[in-house]
Amino acid sequence: MSKTTSSTKTHQITDTWNFNRAGQYGLYRGTRKVEGEYVKYVCAQTGPTTGVWVNAIRDAAYGTFTTFETPEIGTVVRNCAALEPLGTVRRAAQDRLGKC
Repeated sequence: MSKTTSSTKTHQITDTWNFNRAGQYGLYRGTRKVEGEYVKYVCAQTGPTTGVWVNAIRDAAYGTFTTFETPEIGTVVRNCAALEPLGTVRRAAQDRLGKC
């Protein structure tokens, strides 16, 4: 099975899957959203070869960020014995196939 997932005038992405065993398959393409906090420090020079780390964000101890992982494309099989790891795109696709 082939599916074109993205296309422009100069570039086309086609994904191909081969199903070698009987069963229920799930095709997926997705990414995970990642959110977090950070603290920014800078090294303030105190001498020719020394320095101290100083919090660089005024009136706040941290900042926040949101980013996304690289998109993942794949297949999962409905399998009652072997579940994919929790929190992964593969597991979300496998869960959509339903319980055994």
